[in-house]
Amino acid sequence: MKYVWERVMPAMASGLTKFVPGISTAEKSGTALAELVLDPRRGSSGARYYPSHTRWYETPSSDQSYDVARAGELWEASIGMIGLAPGDSPLLG
Repeated sequence: MKYVWERVMPAMASGLTKFVPGISTAEKSGTALAELVLDPRRGSSGARYYPSHTRWYETPSSDQSYDVARAGELWEASIGMIGLAPGDSPLLG
């Protein structure tokens, strides 16, 4: 399965992206990330959500993404899954 994920899928994505522009390859994703970081029109505006790198438009993220209580629950579940304790990270209080 690892071979399929690491070798077959990237090759398929590279071939299909010519016909289906919405398919992301590592190169397209890296280019989009670099543009978000380096382009002053996007990077200086703070945290924003762009649902597609093929059409640069800003849109609000889902309502759930603004739920502080759910974010806290996700954080707690995540640190529990990897076994971090409060003293293990400067992000944990």
